[in-house]
Amino acid sequence: MKVNEYGNWERNLVYSAPTSGGKTMICEILMIRTILLREKKKCLLVLPFVSLVMEKLKDLKHKLEPIGVYVAGFYGNQSIGAMEDCDIGVCTIEKANAIVNKLMQEKTHQQLALVCLDEMHMIGDSHRGHILELICTKLLYLNESSKEDRIQIVGMSATLPNMAELSEWLEAKLFVTETRPVPLLEYYLFNNMLFDKDNKHVRNVNPLSMTDNHCVARLCWEVVQPDTTTTTTTTTTTTTTTMPSFDTHGGSVLVFCESKSWCKSCCKMVSEQFQFKRENGAGTSRFVKNASSRFGSLNQVTTTTNNKKHKEEEKEEKEEKEEIDFKHNDVHAFRMQKRRHLIDALAQLPIEVCSVLQKSIIQGVAYHHAGLTMEERDLIESAFREGVINVLICTSTLAAGVNLPAKRVVFRTPKVGNRYLDVSKYKQMCGRAGRSRLDKFGESIVICESTTSIEHVRKVLMTGDIESVHSVIASDVQALSRLALEAFGSNLVRRRDQLKEYLEYTFMSSQLKGQLICSNALNRLKNQQEEEEEEEEEEENELDTKIQQYADVAVKYLKDNEFIVFMDNANNSYIDSDNINININININDKDKNKEKNENNKIIGITHLGQAAVASGLNPSAAKILFNTLRKIRMEGFHLSDSLHMCFVLSPIERVIEPNWEVYCSVYDNVLIRSHWATCQTIGIDGSVLRGYCSKPPAYESDSPRDLLYRRFWAAFLLYEIIQEVPFHQIASQRKVDTGQLQQLQSLSFTLAAALSVFCERLNWHALAVLIAHMSDRISMGVSDELLNLLQLSPTLKPFRARQLYKSGISTLEQLAEGIFFFFFFYSQIP
Repeated sequence: MKVNEYGNWERNLVYSAPTSGGKTMICEILMIRTILLREKKKCLLVLPFVSLVMEKLKDLKHKLEPIGVYVAGFYGNQSIGAMEDCDIGVCTIEKANAIVNKLMQEKTHQQLALVCLDEMHMIGDSHRGHILELICTKLLYLNESSKEDRIQIVGMSATLPNMAELSEWLEAKLFVTETRPVPLLEYYLFNNMLFDKDNKHVRNVNPLSMTDNHCVARLCWEVVQPDTTTTTTTTTTTTTTTMPSFDTHGGSVLVFCESKSWCKSCCKMVSEQFQFKRENGAGTSRFVKNASSRFGSLNQVTTTTNNKKHKEEEKEEKEEKEEIDFKHNDVHAFRMQKRRHLIDALAQLPIEVCSVLQKSIIQGVAYHHAGLTMEERDLIESAFREGVINVLICTSTLAAGVNLPAKRVVFRTPKVGNRYLDVSKYKQMCGRAGRSRLDKFGESIVICESTTSIEHVRKVLMTGDIESVHSVIASDVQALSRLALEAFGSNLVRRRDQLKEYLEYTFMSSQLKGQLICSNALNRLKNQQEEEEEEEEEEENELDTKIQQYADVAVKYLKDNEFIVFMDNANNSYIDSDNINININININDKDKNKEKNENNKIIGITHLGQAAVASGLNPSAAKILFNTLRKIRMEGFHLSDSLHMCFVLSPIERVIEPNWEVYCSVYDNVLIRSHWATCQTIGIDGSVLRGYCSKPPAYESDSPRDLLYRRFWAAFLLYEIIQEVPFHQIASQRKVDTGQLQQLQSLSFTLAAALSVFCERLNWHALAVLIAHMSDRISMGVSDELLNLLQLSPTLKPFRARQLYKSGISTLEQLAEGIFFFFFFYSQIP
């Protein structure tokens, strides 16, 4: 992008480009420019996933800290207090929202100069998109109220049909490019024949063996061990030419499967095919028996094409071949050593290494999905980046959360579960093909098993348009209520009419305005009306009415659930407001014509519950559920004979692990002890209901309160076993869950515990806050009470090492210090 095309460098910008299209580089340039030219100003870089935050944090620290720019990361349970001392904050969406709220409450938002939002197209995501909209709405509202210290908003997004709509809402310059630094070639495979997206036959693909299902192993082998004969495709004809294409570093392949079980079975199949191929003469070094045969075939080709070569040239070629052969063997020997190191590193983790994964790594193949622990995934991702692992079999979650480019991307099926991929997901996944500065082009190959899937791949995935994004707030009362609550909590608005004005800065309002303009324009064409000025005024009135209805819905929900109260303007005392009766749904089908207009001028105060919800970052629904649970506990007390009751309170409200109901019943009947029964009775867990679930499990999609209660108690029991130091692999085996799911449960519970600690402090429930804070330490470390003192020594001290020290009689830091002193004293006396 040229400077003169951008114009004002401090203007809002929406930059749209495909994967690897330079979005990150533009963002970094703008941040560095802001820090260098605008003194004492801060920047925020907002990324959707923790893994991306950690990766970018490491990268920016390496680039910027040598020149005196301090970069800090905010994700998980990390405090946002360090934002005061840093120049650039790299954070998740939720942490960014918390930082903006804090700056507004402290009236220090002028420190913020630039907010870069990556993956802006996620604003339409049903789970987290509304938080992006919340952030942008606050920034737009602040910019309107303060013309001098404006906060620049930069949105980075994949190409969307309604990019202009996004840029208009953000009052931003729109820049769209389809250019990729590495071109992408898209194919589909059907009946062992490869076709391009124009349905032209490119070539046939032969399986490595009879057991190579749908040529998956062959498609991987072509990149990992490229033959001397390669196929090139032009726009007019398909030709086969003989040329050397040997890569001593080898290519890399991502294979996307529809489920975790498919990943594991596909990984096993591909590694076995690789082993068979190498043992039967198709590789190099220790992997291959006849490494030089491939170069021999190359010599034959070159000899037949030029019989008049001089002996000197043949000698030079032979020496060059031997040099390449030596380098090739050396590279593979180094890889073999690194793969053994990877297996050793996995074995050092406090979990049992999967035998399939262990055998596959030797062949340069691994799988990656949410069932693995974070440590396992980190090791495998690093190995793939370094070229130690050449083929990574993974689920679709990898494409969104991790930046792992490959030369070729293979889709084992165009489906995820029982549904076909949508265009947005497909573009994100195939966009991983093509490594900058390493590949001349990237390849995406979708394996199709039926003509129906071919039609979907060609007409929808390869040539279809990505769906437009829409505001989540327009259809979700929880998102709408959270937006209003945070506006009240940050003192941005104090009255109902001010809330209506605030909502006019939302993406929802911008889209409603566009829809009304289009609808009325169509009516004018139909009716051939000419009174445009009157109609424009009608459009504004209609938009005002709709926005006011949304404001009324939010106010009613917050009032009914005790988050806000109406206050008398004269003395700020609470007043009765039961006369508020707005009977409309979130889709705004009806209008409440009887609403009293004088309530627009009444001050709206936020209650302690509302303040606690805003400070903790909980959405109103979750805050209300947890408030009722904790209030009941304060009245009736905890069951403190064990930690199960506390684990239930701190287990995530949303479903994390779907129980195996037969195992669940067995645990209830045979594992729970007497103290657990008291907790079950208090919570409301009934054995007869559980046995009914065992014979007839509830639907997976069910979100009834009773179903959620029983699922949550199962998560609580698994969390209880974690803090009792039961090994992950043992829990996974006995309870039929994945170790990755257990780690996710542990992480989510730790985050919830941190939020609840703040929640209780704001409610002045200090005893509960201390109890929850103590429990959060146990959850984060996965240990019993007696090890907490030892684990305070160092973050590198692992729980199993602390347990060994405890068994040796060392239970405090003082005892450990004495032991270390006597060790060095006796060691120094040895002659």
